[in-house]
Amino acid sequence: MRSKHLTRTLPVAVMILSGSAAIAATASQVIAARQARYTDLGKSFKAINDQLKAGTPDLAVIRANATTVARLAQLQHRQTWFPAGTQAGQGLKTAAKPAIWQNAADFTAKRTAFANAAASYGAIAAKGDINAIKAATASVGQTCKSCHESYRDRDKS
Repeated sequence: MRSKHLTRTLPVAVMILSGSAAIAATASQVIAARQARYTDLGKSFKAINDQLKAGTPDLAVIRANATTVARLAQLQHRQTWFPAGTQAGQGLKTAAKPAIWQNAADFTAKRTAFANAAASYGAIAAKGDINAIKAATASVGQTCKSCHESYRDRDKS
């Protein structure tokens, strides 16, 4: 009887313990993941802007990248990409300014504005109206710029 109980509970215990280890990422790992996601956002915006400047924009490229922007914007809004302990210092290198943690409400508001602006970006791109895509790109880009001005240290980027 006891061995049946262990057979059922041991895998659960292993999953719980291994899950805890996965969750307990180091500050350096959190920063690296955050930077990778923002690099992906930047690449998507560059691809979109390159297409918008082209004589004949490739709508497939725009649509795919607009979808990536919208997805990552929602992730950064729902997830904690900036937990306490991931600011610069103690050997950690990041362009995130201390103001992120000092002005958390404003930072959250700016992240929300970005997520909201990006939410319909994929749908706008799907329609294929280049002028609407240009306007949406400018709108989403402005929300990025607004946050960068206050919370990103350009000298450390």
